[in-house]
Amino acid sequence: MPPDPDPDRTRTAANLLHESIERREPFAPLPRECAPRDLEEAYAIQARLQAMRAPALGPIVGWKIAGAARSRTRMLGVDEPLRGGIHATQVHRDRATLRAADHVHLGVECEIAIELGVDVPPGSRPVDGAQAARFVGRACPAFEIVDDRFLQYPPPPRLVLDGVACNAGNAGLIVGAGMHDTTGLALGALRAMLRVRGGFAGESTAHETAGDPLDTLAWLIRSLSSRGVPLPAGTLVSTGSLGPTRFLEAGEDAVLSIERLGEVRVTVV
Repeated sequence: MPPDPDPDRTRTAANLLHESIERREPFAPLPRECAPRDLEEAYAIQARLQAMRAPALGPIVGWKIAGAARSRTRMLGVDEPLRGGIHATQVHRDRATLRAADHVHLGVECEIAIELGVDVPPGSRPVDGAQAARFVGRACPAFEIVDDRFLQYPPPPRLVLDGVACNAGNAGLIVGAGMHDTTGLALGALRAMLRVRGGFAGESTAHETAGDPLDTLAWLIRSLSSRGVPLPAGTLVSTGSLGPTRFLEAGEDAVLSIERLGEVRVTVV
């Protein structure tokens, strides 16, 4: 667990968040006496919350990125992207069937996920995507599963830190097989298409929305390395949404196809 600036404060906040998640309640702002006052406190609460949920959900095996594009960080009122952890039992391969009743407000985001092919050495600080590319094992199509407990997106600016503390809204990842040899492949230029209920629902590229996935990977490595968080081979990194969150109701299904990488599917019951 990374350094904790105020253990009593973060423990209180994490307990409240954990109880609220278990009761599937819409998000309520944390009380003033334990709400995060800056990003470091928000990440300390997040790490403690992840530790509390690990006995039921397994360890953290991946990371999601929020606000990868500069337009998103401005919208969220922050200076850099934000991250949340993905627990082992919340990773689905190729397809998933999700229960709407298990979530407050279920949505998916179309993303390119990267699986690390090697351990990232402690203290690594790649300055850009070109330097981060050596850590890539494969690139995959992915749906990030989100549970919008704020019931609005983006969350109000004053609650962004609370949202980071609550694991940045992540509720899992559906990841496809993808491709291993991405040498020379411009991931940011690959076109993604979303279909919902069999009908066209949008298309885009990472360059048009989230920015270059490798640059996002470089940022995450710097962010976690500076806090002493390891990134072993096999870690999954979901590199930012290729479009708006798509909220789904019971009876709906969605398919994400990304050229060269394949597709993933989700059904909501």
